[in-house]
Parts: sequence; C-alpha cells; structure tokens
Amino acid sequence: MKVAETVGGIALGLVLASLPFLRYRFGDPHPTAHADHTPHRGGELVMVGDVHLELVRQGDGVMVCASDAYRRPIEAAAAGAVRLSDRAAPLVASGDCLHAAVGDADGPIEVTVRFADGREATVGFAERSGPEG
Repeated sequence: MKVAETVGGIALGLVLASLPFLRYRFGDPHPTAHADHTPHRGGELVMVGDVHLELVRQGDGVMVCASDAYRRPIEAAAAGAVRLSDRAAPLVASGDCLHAAVGDADGPIEVTVRFADGREATVGFAERSGPEG
C-alpha cells in the first residue's frame, strides 16, 4: 500500500509542477504582451519597465507616445520635459501623445514623462544618424 501511495504522490506532484508551463504550450490569455516592439508611428521605441515610449522626431520638435505592455495608449501624462544638450522644453499633452517644440531635434535627447498615476520614466535617445534618422 505504501508503494502505491508513494507513486501516486509523485505522479500528482509532477502533474501539479507542470501546470504553470502548460500555458506556454496551449496559449496564454494575453499572448501579445511584450511581443510588439515595432514603432507604431515611425519613431524610436524603448521600454521602461512595462511602458513603451516612442519618440518621433518632427521638423519643429518631438512627439512622445506612451503605451502599456500590450501597446494600448497610456493616459498621456501629468507633466514631462524634453532635454537636448543646449535647451529644454516642456512636454504638452495633445491627443494620446505628448509634444515639445524644441526646433531641430537631431541630437541626443533625454525625455522625462510623469504619468497621471504618479509613475515617472526618464530615457535617453541617441543622436539621429543618416539622412532619414
């Protein structure tokens, strides 16, 4: 009787231990979380924790768009700033993105975004290279 109980206990333990891994084989309820790292607006994309920040350099400045792990837009921000080597400008919410008028924005840029929920993210973007950036 002891052998049957031991074998049954081991079998049950193996089944229970494999359950967390079965979701990878048979599908996760949210299979696209952290899977989409393409810039949706043609800019430069980075992740800060679970937040995607996309920086789009425009003729008169920059646009910063934030999205969550599933690439759903995050409420723009309570505040933010863009800092270049020789100047800085506030980020202003417009639609689901933030905009800053900094003029020529081809150099290195540091962006700080303070989200409405109190989180803050600061990230640096390298100098734009090549004719198209």
